[in-house]
Amino acid sequence: LQRHVSNEERTLLLDLFRKQKQDPVASSVVTQLPAVQILLARLIVIAVSYCGNDFNEDDWDFVFSNLKRLIQSAVVVMEETSENVNDFISGVSSEEKENDTLEGLGHIVFISDPSISNAQNALSAFSLLNALVKHKSTEGEDNLKSLADETWDPVKDRILE
Repeated sequence: LQRHVSNEERTLLLDLFRKQKQDPVASSVVTQLPAVQILLARLIVIAVSYCGNDFNEDDWDFVFSNLKRLIQSAVVVMEETSENVNDFISGVSSEEKENDTLEGLGHIVFISDPSISNAQNALSAFSLLNALVKHKSTEGEDNLKSLADETWDPVKDRILE
């Protein structure tokens, strides 16, 4: 659900988005904090949604690198969870009560890791971006058409993989 934003709001949002990528030292230290990661993931979704048409190549590189990182961190958590489930199931004897087994599995698969929430935001941004690229490439808009031709297709394939 998108609301109308004024040009001034769009400009402020784009400025805020671009400030997030200006300081490489801060981005390597500060942005590793979970709360900052969550806010950055949310900002990316909002910026892609409202300002995607105004992004330059550096903006897209920042979006793509963050989407990749956010999704990869969630994949690692899911792989670890899968391994924990496999280990748990292989260690369960057939004599153990079904309720105990289900309760144990419930504790294992309950994931409160912020990377899952971040990945949801990253996938939302990915979905918005996919729709934006498809829509704009049919309209013949050069900025997004070149993005689709040069960068988007390999990134999209990698994320879908």
